Amino acid sequence: EKKTEEVVQKMISAASAENPAKQLEKGTFVLAFDVLANTPRGALSALALLAAQWKHFDESVLEDQVGKLMGKLAGHGMAREAGTLVELASKANLTFDDAALVNYVEVQTTSYDAMSAYRAFKFVQQLRDGSVPFECYSKTIQSLSIQTLSKVRGAGAVEWDLITTALSGVCNGSLSATTEQVRQLVEYLTSTMAKQGRNQEAVKILTLIERSVSDVDSSNLDYLTTCSFNNVMAGWMDYDASKKASAQFSHLKKHHEAGISHLKPDRVSYALVLRALSKRKDSANKAEDILGELLRLYDEFGTEDLKPDDGHFKSALIALKEEAPPDLVDRSMAMLTQMKKAGIVTEHFIFNFVMNSILTSSDQNKVARVMEVRQLMKEEGVKPNEVTHSMTLNACSTACPDDIEWALELALESITEARKSRVDLQVYASLVNALRHLLKDDTRRREKVASAAMRACRKDGFLNSKMMGQFQSLMHNGQNDSR
Repeated sequence: EKKTEEVVQKMISAASAENPAKQLEKGTFVLAFDVLANTPRGALSALALLAAQWKHFDESVLEDQVGKLMGKLAGHGMAREAGTLVELASKANLTFDDAALVNYVEVQTTSYDAMSAYRAFKFVQQLRDGSVPFECYSKTIQSLSIQTLSKVRGAGAVEWDLITTALSGVCNGSLSATTEQVRQLVEYLTSTMAKQGRNQEAVKILTLIERSVSDVDSSNLDYLTTCSFNNVMAGWMDYDASKKASAQFSHLKKHHEAGISHLKPDRVSYALVLRALSKRKDSANKAEDILGELLRLYDEFGTEDLKPDDGHFKSALIALKEEAPPDLVDRSMAMLTQMKKAGIVTEHFIFNFVMNSILTSSDQNKVARVMEVRQLMKEEGVKPNEVTHSMTLNACSTACPDDIEWALELALESITEARKSRVDLQVYASLVNALRHLLKDDTRRREKVASAAMRACRKDGFLNSKMMGQFQSLMHNGQNDSR
């Protein structure tokens, strides 16, 4: 490109050696222009060439070259030079096509001047007597949304004025735009505003479009997408307004039930509403119903946008544990079974979480229940980690008299397995508590097992002074040493 540019520069110099403003052949002018504009340095030369040759060519040639150069300047991020080109062309009363105007506004968004894009928009508005291409609105609004976050004076009011003007114009037919262009702007705004903590404004955007719909014509709802609703839901979640997130989910469902086929909850919508419900203490039934609905829909349609994952189950399990109903354990185990049936792959967290729910419940058979979870883990190919082993040992410390020997065997198997893979201080602390309960009436065996466990703890590097005190207390009297 550099070599080609040098050749073109020499060609121009040779053609106008006596007078820099001497008219070039049209073909030479156009070719030189196209070559030069490909690099930032060359674009400057092209701009100078255009100024020098301006009077020699008719409007159609100039307008074509101005449009091309504006696109190149936008690509190079040359905002100031784009401004110079616009001034040059406007003085000559040239007509800009929509693409050139959009490129002009877009390149101004790269300027260090916060409100440069808005001034470019106002220039286009004046140039076109108010008839501004939708993409100019879109580029300017997106630039202003960033300036609003940066608290640039006046940016927020200007931004909202342009948003309402653009969307109202599209909805009433006075401003032309494709459905995809409007959707992209609405999705951008709802996402950006939600991240900025401006969720009320994001809701207003959806409402503005919804209110433009009549009983006989609902076509404007085509401008809304499931993604735009999800953006608002996510925004409410980030600001701990879980009830509002749930309400937005219900609102989306109503659109679909009313026959707006493209507005339907997807797997992201379900994940967000389940996450919202997990933050409330009275939502276990609702969470289970919504999870069940997602599973049924996926079973019926099998589409990727409805495919559940372990995150959906995690949120439902948290909602269940938050409410802590009497049948917490049975319902938690049922969810694990559902997850297995649906073929959903998960890691330790879900299984460990259910174990924790078992341990904090009023279930009288915690050991057996925890071992059920361990069996499901084994069937799914998930190896226990240190938390799993600690939970297992904690369950053993609750064993009833009839299960003492079985629980002791499980405890010793668990610590042996943990030492082969992942063990930590908490696992040994749980082991001490389990042995204290399981061997409280068997002094001889308690001393022997505790002594062996302490040696293992020392070998693994976890025998600090506190743990040593716990082991010694266990060996001597089976009581808990609070020190």
